[in-house]
Amino acid sequence: REANPLGLFANNAPVSAEAQRQRLNATTYPDNAGVVDYTYMEGLEDRESDWDMFKRFLAERVLPNLAKVDDRGGRELTIAVVTHSYFIAHTELGKHCKHHYKGLSKPRNTQT
Repeated sequence: REANPLGLFANNAPVSAEAQRQRLNATTYPDNAGVVDYTYMEGLEDRESDWDMFKRFLAERVLPNLAKVDDRGGRELTIAVVTHSYFIAHTELGKHCKHHYKGLSKPRNTQT
């Protein structure tokens, strides 16, 4: 893989989970290094991207755990999904969000 002028790889192939952890820790303040919880990533590191699989994962593994620790008495929970523009353009997200990127085939990177 070729690195761009900033030393980052320009393609969409992910680096290893350990390399991602090292980069994240190197870019945060020392007292914040290591604060990201990777619990839900265990066993998923080498899987291909799949929107339907993500929704099942969210429903079966993440949301039940959030419900256990939710002390807000059943109020509505808002979850932000940050993803690639492809998933926004080619899933039900695109159907609900297309009005935000009229005239384009998919959202700009700053709209994902």
